[in-house]
Amino acid sequence: MATKKRLEDCKTEAEEARWFEDNQGLLLKKFKQAAAKGKLIPVEQVVDLPAKRPGSKKVMIRLPLDDLERA
Repeated sequence: MATKKRLEDCKTEAEEARWFEDNQGLLLKKFKQAAAKGKLIPVEQVVDLPAKRPGSKKVMIRLPLDDLERA
């Protein structure tokens, strides 16, 4: 059951979550319309994502149990 309340009218996170839950159909419809018009853009252009982390490598080391427990 979609509510007539606008997302901008939500005053709490709970109200906002309820709005998204109640309006899933509307959001999907708008998403599909935007995709059909070629108006979707990569999230990287909208949101500042953290810089990529440097690569890592799995290694095995032996530690005395006392040191490991202390850590």
